[in-house]
Amino acid sequence: MGKLHIDLTDTEEDLPKAEKPAEKPQKPAKKAEAGSVKAGRGSKSEEERQMLAGELARGLPSPSRESLRDKLRHRTQLNFNRVPVFVRDAFNERAEALGMSKIEYFYHLLRKDGVDIPPYEQMDRRTL
Repeated sequence: MGKLHIDLTDTEEDLPKAEKPAEKPQKPAKKAEAGSVKAGRGSKSEEERQMLAGELARGLPSPSRESLRDKLRHRTQLNFNRVPVFVRDAFNERAEALGMSKIEYFYHLLRKDGVDIPPYEQMDRRTL
């Protein structure tokens, strides 16, 4: 059998070197303009700050609208068992005569009795 000879005397210079990826040239950083938001705290006048704060706050809903949205989030089903047919029919006919859906008419009756319920249009969760 032949002998295997391994030469461990190779140096790092003898080994092939891995190529480094070419570095992308870095663009110089853009300087902030005097009127921009990134310019710094001391560069804006108080009037500009108030105007900017007003613009940012304009899109936020009012707190009362938020509380109404929270109230409308939790819903439950309301059923009346064993109501006579003539009562159900009278309810449906009256709602139709007033041009309301059943739920709108139900809210209408509760408001008429003094319950604090906002108008039906405000309670449409798609518009909140």
